[in-house]
Formats: sequence, C-alpha cells, structure tokens
Amino acid sequence: MRIIINSLLLICLLFISNLNCQEEDTSSVDFVLNGQNFDSTVKQGNWLVMFRLAVCDSCDRVLDEWERMADLFRRHPIPDFQMAFFVCDFGNKEIEICQQEAIYGFPTMKLYNKGVGTKYQGPRTVEAITVFLYNNQLIDKNYNFDAIPSPAPNPHYSKVVKSVQSVSKNIISLNPEKIAANANKNIFLVYMADWSGFWKKMSPIWDHVVDNVVREQGESETVVFGRIDCVSYSEFCAEKGVKVYPSLKFLSPQGNVESFFGKLNMENLTNF
Repeated sequence: MRIIINSLLLICLLFISNLNCQEEDTSSVDFVLNGQNFDSTVKQGNWLVMFRLAVCDSCDRVLDEWERMADLFRRHPIPDFQMAFFVCDFGNKEIEICQQEAIYGFPTMKLYNKGVGTKYQGPRTVEAITVFLYNNQLIDKNYNFDAIPSPAPNPHYSKVVKSVQSVSKNIISLNPEKIAANANKNIFLVYMADWSGFWKKMSPIWDHVVDNVVREQGESETVVFGRIDCVSYSEFCAEKGVKVYPSLKFLSPQGNVESFFGKLNMENLTNF
C-alpha cells in the first residue's frame, strides 16, 4: 500500500512540475505555508506571500497575475526569493497568524525579508509588483524588465491540460454513503469544488496520475481512488475539516486520516 501511495505522490510531483515546463523551478507557486511552518520559513530569505481565504472570488481573480509573475521569475529568477500562499481560515493556528500579521482584507500580499514583513499596497499586476521588488532592493536596474510576459493565459497549463483531457475511469465519484461503504479499503480521496481555479488545473493532471499508477501497479481491490464534490456535500466536507480545494487525504481502514499539504518536493512527499 505504501508503495502505491508513494508512487502516486511521486508521479503527481512530476506531472505538477511539468506545468512549469522547466527542469528547475527556483521561484515556485507550489508553496502553501501553514500555521506550523510560517514563522520559521519567512525568516529564511525573501518571501512574497499572498494571504487569502479558501473561498474568495477577489483572491481567485488575482491568480492570472500571480501565474504571470511566477512565470517571469522562473525564467529570470531572483536569488533567494520564493512565492507562497497562506490560507487564513484553514485552522485556528492560521487565523492566529493572520491576526499576528495584521491581515484584514483579502487578498493581501506581504514581502518578507528574514522575517520582517512589508505590506504591498499597489496594483495587483506583475509590472507594479516588480517595481515594488525593485524599490525593496530585491532586483536592480539590470533586471530584464522586458521579459515580463504579456497578460495572456499561461500556456504552460493549457499545454499540459490539453494533453490529458480524458476523464480517468479509475477515479470513482464518491458521496458520504459510498465512502462509508468502502471504509474497509484504503481510499486516496480528493475533496474538490468546481469553482476552484486550482482544481480546474489539477483535475486532468490528477486523472492522468491515477491512470499511470494503476497501469504500473495494477488494479487493487483494497485501494480506491476517489473524489467528492464539496459543493454538493458541503456539510460533510466541513465536518471533515476541509477548507481548501482541492485537498488530498488518505483514509485507512483503521480510521486514520493523513493529509498532504506543503511544497511538492521529494522530501515532503517521502515524509508524507
């Protein structure tokens, strides 16, 4: 079972990394900080953090510019600089952190230099944020400002999504009753919502990942790959503490639940 899960996570890493179309991603949107690692992480180097809520239309509208910015910094990286999300209503610790950081509106962006935060208050565009980084001495006048991508849909995502458009037959649409009926099995479950921009990008990749795992490991009567629509079953998802979509969880027959969150790198996936 552990081999199957580790293989799934490894392939997931490879496919999500392919979204960036780069062999090495030195400035990544794959970071999702949480209440446990926030303070220690932002004390190391420079971090541009977007504070948001799990359900937030205004936050989702900024994602295109965020992706443009990540694309720029992948191609022309800034030394010791990373980008990350922080979901303020994920849990009590996250609420405490956002109060600590004086986050009252969403989304809010702050630049951290060795733990010291500076709030960004300008337009939420790549051009304006790049000037903000210049004013804070993260980049100098020799930076390739001409490389800022045009405000068009990020081609990295559409290229991969089109290549895996088919819906996997190996993933079962679950509801609370079906989850209970399969309680004697190992369930790798995605809690999803159709309105989530992250889910729309991840869905075809997830389908392809599962197909690869089943093809390599073979079908198993003790393992279920599923997804549950948290719009239709909002009360059930809330009872399970799901506030971010998509959320990946592993449910064992013994009743144990393991959640995956954080940066998608080899160390974190192995530890998970």
